[in-house]
Amino acid sequence: MPVPDSWSLMLPVLRWTARGDIDTRELASRLADELGLTAEERHETLRNGSNLFRNRIAWALVYLGMARLVERKTRGIYRITARGRDVLAEGPERIDNEFLRRFPEYLEWRTGKRSRTGTGGEAGEPVIEEESAASPEERIELAHEEHQNVIEAEIVERLQRLSPRAFERLVLEVMKALDYGEPDHVGRSGDGGIDGVVTADALGFEKVYLQAKRYSRDHPVGASQVREFGGALDEHGTAKGVFVTTGRFTEAARKAAERSPKRIVLVDGATLARLMLEHRIGVRSSRTFELFRVDEDWFERLED
Repeated sequence: MPVPDSWSLMLPVLRWTARGDIDTRELASRLADELGLTAEERHETLRNGSNLFRNRIAWALVYLGMARLVERKTRGIYRITARGRDVLAEGPERIDNEFLRRFPEYLEWRTGKRSRTGTGGEAGEPVIEEESAASPEERIELAHEEHQNVIEAEIVERLQRLSPRAFERLVLEVMKALDYGEPDHVGRSGDGGIDGVVTADALGFEKVYLQAKRYSRDHPVGASQVREFGGALDEHGTAKGVFVTTGRFTEAARKAAERSPKRIVLVDGATLARLMLEHRIGVRSSRTFELFRVDEDWFERLED
C-alpha cells in the first residue's frame, strides 16, 4: 500500500497516544507494522532526504496538537489530552481538516495563518484552504519540482533559437562547469564532425571530443549519426566523446552508443537543460525561501 497521507494518519496516531506516552520513533515503527508497510515504503524519502512516513506522522501530530487533542510531554514524546479521549469516545471514522475545524484553537490557527478572501462567504471572511493529501513540506517540494520543469522546458526552447555557433559555445560552457579542462572551440571546416574539445584531466593528457547539434525538440538523432561520430573519434585517435543535441535520441541511437567500442555519452535537450539549471548556466535566482524548524537543542541548553 502507498504511504498514507497525514490526514489518514490522524486517527491511528491519536489511538496510539491513548495507550500511553509514546516516542515518535516508536510511534512510526508501531504504525508501520499496523499498516503493513513494506521495507521500501518505510524508507521512502522526500527529495530533501527526510523520511516520508515519519514526516507525515510529524505533521499529523502538529495538526492534532493545534486542535489540543495531543500534547508534547518532552522532546519527541507525545500523549493524548482529555479532549483527545473525548474525541475517541465518539468513535469517529476519520479525523481530517473538516473534523478539526470544530475546535476554536485549530480554527484560529488555520484562519490566522492561511486566511484569504474568497467566494462563498461574507466579505473579508477567512476561507480555510482545501485539505491536501500532502504535508506542507511535500507541497513545497512538489511546487518546486513543477517550477523546475517549467524552467527546463523554457531553457530547451531558448536553446533552439541559438545559432549553431552559439550553441557550440554553450556546450563548451556546460562542460567547463562539469569540471572538465579549459575547452577548445573547434567547429570549423575540416574538423571531421567535431565541434569542441575538452580535457578530462588536469594536465590535458586525455581529451574528450564533442559534437553539438541544435535541432528542434522532436528532431530525432539516429544510429547512423552516432556511428558517424564514433568514426570521427577514430580519426582523431580518441576513445571518448559526448554527443549533445537540443532534440532527442532514438532508441537505436542509444543502442549504437552502448555497442560502440568508443565511450560515447549522449545528452539530449532535456538532460542539457537540467545540467544548465543545476550549474546555474543561463539562469539566475529569482527568490529564495527558507524552511525553519524549532531547534530543540537550543531550548534544552537554556535548561542546563
